[in-house]
Amino acid sequence: MRRRNARGNKTAFRRLNQHGRGPLNEITPAEILEPLLWLLDAVGVSRREVISIVRALPPLKLREPVIVVKGKLEYWSRILDRWAADTKFLGSDGRPRDLPFSGGDSSFSDLAALELPHERPAECRDNLLAIGSIVQLPNKKLRWRERSALAHGVESGVILADEYLRPLRALLLALQANLLQPEVAFQRAVSGFEISSPDMAELGSFVARHGSALLELVDDWLSHRRQVNQRLGRSRRTKVRPYLGLYLSSEAEGVQRIPQAAKRRSRK
Repeated sequence: MRRRNARGNKTAFRRLNQHGRGPLNEITPAEILEPLLWLLDAVGVSRREVISIVRALPPLKLREPVIVVKGKLEYWSRILDRWAADTKFLGSDGRPRDLPFSGGDSSFSDLAALELPHERPAECRDNLLAIGSIVQLPNKKLRWRERSALAHGVESGVILADEYLRPLRALLLALQANLLQPEVAFQRAVSGFEISSPDMAELGSFVARHGSALLELVDDWLSHRRQVNQRLGRSRRTKVRPYLGLYLSSEAEGVQRIPQAAKRRSRK
């Protein structure tokens, strides 16, 4: 996790994963920059132009301080899952007990060491506190709130980096594949038209409604295929990880805020 200060040009970062081993499937800067620079080279944008643009860009200023959490939510959620399932951390009512950070019969540090032994307990605590999946009580004990870790963007004060880097990498790899293998390229887009700001808001609702329906169909298809492959004994075949995304954007500035578009579904 790193903390970003919204005031001033200087940005203070605090990275929480410094053990040479990042959270599960963390997207690295190289995984974004390598395909991006490859594509820019392919379309005639030189490295010199890229460096010049980067140097000229002003520092990012956010209205409020935010905490950037690295890695996938599923990684940090493992602590929450164990807390809710391991009898050592449950109360007499079967619910997760409030835990001291350290010391005592069973502590949060014990829990973190069991589930994520490569991470420091203080880092696990800070990530889950930032995301809001646990809270710290006045007596300093930690209380379980949610079974999974959640983050909701800048307005929540928390940015989950992989939620933005993963679709960006997926798009870059798709464009790279389209360029190298145009005969199997897959890209569908609607562009080149102009509409009013109110119509843009209506378009957002339209795309969210029908896009969600499409993604539900894809989700059902993937579930069916998994069942078929298991029944036919094909579960040991080489696996690939598809990524299907549906996004809506506008080149104009100051358009009305549109409803949240349908989010992509991913299968592990």
